[in-house]
Amino acid sequence: MSRAAEEDTVWIGFMDIVPVIGTVKEAVELVLALYEGNEAVAKEKEKAIDNIVKESLKKHVNKSTDKPAAAAAEFSENENVIVVRKEMITEYVMTVSKWGIKPPTPAQQKEREKRVEAIKKDMLEKIRIINPTFKAQLLAYYTDILAAVVNLMIPANG
Repeated sequence: MSRAAEEDTVWIGFMDIVPVIGTVKEAVELVLALYEGNEAVAKEKEKAIDNIVKESLKKHVNKSTDKPAAAAAEFSENENVIVVRKEMITEYVMTVSKWGIKPPTPAQQKEREKRVEAIKKDMLEKIRIINPTFKAQLLAYYTDILAAVVNLMIPANG
């Protein structure tokens, strides 16, 4: 895949009705492995992501033009993850997902919200497979962001 084509594409998979979209194939596969409860694959994908990050850091430090082999793969061993051009994301998601093109009825929307909430709760539990303190870290992260936003909004006296 050429560098330009690589920058213009994303990997997409689905957790039931929730699309998982990312520029790093292994990250999308990690999320789907967690969703499916496949701890072995999740740990394998986490290691692959670590290797990609390390290679990327080496690349920036060495100013090398070589790209990591794992990041250059054009296919996914997970048949539920495919590569899609960025301008086609919406069309692909609408075509492949269970949403359809017509707007949902209020009952369908309520059911969808319940399913998404159930997926969210399930994924927060499964994330603990790779990071037992994820909720605490996420809370700390958002607390820091909120503090930064508040500091920007409150003018300094002086």
